[in-house]
Amino acid sequence: MTAVVADAETPDAEDAQVEALLKTMMSVPEEVLEKGDEATAAYLENMKKRPPRGWFSLGCMGAVAVAIGANVLPAAKIVKIVRVAKRVGIKRIVSAIKAIRKGNGHTLANDLQWVGAQLLGLEGVKAACS
Repeated sequence: MTAVVADAETPDAEDAQVEALLKTMMSVPEEVLEKGDEATAAYLENMKKRPPRGWFSLGCMGAVAVAIGANVLPAAKIVKIVRVAKRVGIKRIVSAIKAIRKGNGHTLANDLQWVGAQLLGLEGVKAACS
């Protein structure tokens, strides 16, 4: 699978950005996330130095690492997001974000509302994940 590059103004492009962001988050081993922000940022920086394979986006990894370093996206939040993503799936989270954008977020389970709100607040990171 390769990274999708599309116009960030379209809903499909934003969905692709969210999917790439979630895949990047899920690529970090939980043991690394549990070690905290510095270990997680270092892991992502190290992954950027490796030759890209599959869907990995170097820009996305770098943006997530910077967000962690700037304390915009602490590793503890990534752990929670990844746990929800593993339980319900990436497509379900993308659907939840669509519902939130349409004003129907109140119909979602609390964990999906929380994940959606966290990801919607990461515009700069999502833009790097296209």
